[in-house]
Amino acid sequence: MFRAFLGILLPLGALSSSTPASPTLATTDVGPITLEDLQREVTMGIGLPEGSLGEADQNALPDLLRFTARRRILCLLALQRGLDNDPAVQAEIERRWLSELARWAEGQMIATPPVTEEEVSAEMARWAEAASPEPVAAWRFMLFRTGGEEAVERAAEARLALVSGEAFESVAVRLADPPVSGSPGALIGPLPYRGRLLPEVEALLETIAPGSVAELGVEGGEMILRLESREIPEISRAERRISARGALQERRRLQARAELLRSLAERLGVELAPGVTAASPEETAVVRAGTRVLTLRDLRLRTALSPVSPEEFAQSLLPEALRAEADKLLLVQALEESAPERRQEFEALRSWIEENTLAEHMRQILLNEQTPQPTTEEIHVFFAEHLASFEADLIAGEVLWLDRSLLARLASSERGIDQIAEAERLRAAWMAGEMGVAEAISPEPWAIGPWEEQPWDHLPVALRAATAELASGEFSPALHTPEGAMVIHVLSRRRATPPLSAIREQVTAAWRASQQRDDRTFSQRLLESQHYEQTVDLHRLRWDEGGRLELAPAP
Repeated sequence: MFRAFLGILLPLGALSSSTPASPTLATTDVGPITLEDLQREVTMGIGLPEGSLGEADQNALPDLLRFTARRRILCLLALQRGLDNDPAVQAEIERRWLSELARWAEGQMIATPPVTEEEVSAEMARWAEAASPEPVAAWRFMLFRTGGEEAVERAAEARLALVSGEAFESVAVRLADPPVSGSPGALIGPLPYRGRLLPEVEALLETIAPGSVAELGVEGGEMILRLESREIPEISRAERRISARGALQERRRLQARAELLRSLAERLGVELAPGVTAASPEETAVVRAGTRVLTLRDLRLRTALSPVSPEEFAQSLLPEALRAEADKLLLVQALEESAPERRQEFEALRSWIEENTLAEHMRQILLNEQTPQPTTEEIHVFFAEHLASFEADLIAGEVLWLDRSLLARLASSERGIDQIAEAERLRAAWMAGEMGVAEAISPEPWAIGPWEEQPWDHLPVALRAATAELASGEFSPALHTPEGAMVIHVLSRRRATPPLSAIREQVTAAWRASQQRDDRTFSQRLLESQHYEQTVDLHRLRWDEGGRLELAPAP
């Protein structure tokens, strides 16, 4: 697909003899960078305000042109190495493309009914009868999800920079992945957070002190978060009315989304593979939605560029995760069926996503090739010099696992509520030190599994979320999954620097990050290696009547 759309990336090579050549704005060893290239960057990427180019926009154009050239160079290097044929790269392109199309589909196909003033007043009345106002928090965060090993190294470099006193926002802009909206490290809130965020993020906002910085693993990467404030707000009636209206509108949007997905599932058909595990055959169809099929191999390939733990991969096979994948496939198929005339637009979007993915992957490869592996001595010296930055929450504990079949047999019936009650009974007995609990249910499918002291962020995702607020000696509630329930007992918890042997990979990643140049230097070196040269005064650019950039005649 990508080579088929090289005409967009490399317009001069694809234009017919009857099509006027796009003006050249810069030259490189791999070919010219044209006005059409810059137009595509403006349209699909960063964007500029239409109508006129102000002084700030004009000043940004040279950087935007260099960025366009960098993307093109990286893509061509990726093609030379055959990365466009790499199954892992193609899987990541497919994942991003489907996610973007599904987002488009939601925006165009979900109609939210309007909310009346009477309904807003009724919602406010219900709120008045509820508990006291929920707390709000203001926070900043930075994500490191894309780039595999390179992302881990950037996260390690960010930790060191924060320890050395660099401003959070500065570190985020320099090293973190771009967020969906806004700028990296920007202030978020104050906003309510309970029940609205990932459980582990919510737990941090609930427990850490304002001004504190914390780290946690999230799906496919790392997050560094700083809590700026947390308080119970004083809310005016006008503010409550706005909040009530927003809550009603969001509730109706979710209801409309659920109804749309239900109708699509009935019309197109959905099938989730029962009991699929990581050990199932690679070609197992884990999701069928309409004419689209997602296999276990597809899911595994998605993790090749950004590896995940076995526990995290197992979570991607849970019914709720597979249902979310089916929803995306349904939305994409419905969008394609409802708007066949937009096929060229969809293909252009895929081409853009392919270009971005190839450029990102090629950049990671070049950085890895340019950064040597440290010697044992360098690792030990680096660790000794940065002990404080590797301080971690060290935790040891044990897990009581109760299989679903066991709970069903011990409960008075197979109703879920009775199984939940049975899990709580066994938890209470374990907390009370009644060793007879083990004897009573032996040899049924149960187990108590201890783990030795290790950094909290090295624990599996489920254990991290469950132990986020537990102190030494405390037990978690019974945590239920489709397979059973577990109870966690924290044996010890302390703040200290782990031994080097326990975090050697983390220290190595931090050392490599400290050796790598920043992104601006990388771009400059890349452009110099390809003899980049701007050939046109960009002040001659302006908008034409059709909303596209044009180059005014030279004076």
